[in-house]
Amino acid sequence: MNVKDKVVIVTGASSGIGLATAKLLAKHGAKVALVARSKEKLEKLSKELLHSLAVPTDMTDEKQVRKMVKDVLNNYGRIDILINNAGVGYDERLKHHAKMTTCLRPTRPDMLPRKFLRG
Repeated sequence: MNVKDKVVIVTGASSGIGLATAKLLAKHGAKVALVARSKEKLEKLSKELLHSLAVPTDMTDEKQVRKMVKDVLNNYGRIDILINNAGVGYDERLKHHAKMTTCLRPTRPDMLPRKFLRG
């Protein structure tokens, strides 16, 4: 898949698989929206990756998730790809995990205004 100039949201972008994915996408010319709770880590990473945007977001908070989607749309004008990689550590409670799953709904394509969907 050619990702050059595609707008990609990567959740969990501050470490691990999300960080590696964001770097790889940027290397191949994608415009990457970096999403995680760690504002400082995202801002540092955003300075390293051309055409990236740091969007600190707690994926367990539906209002923050909706704002993140709006911020990405306002910055890039569209969203082409979602890498929904945000996760919780082993020490997190199951209740917290269920809440995060519920709050991911606003990042689904059916939650976006039709004018932003491509294809």
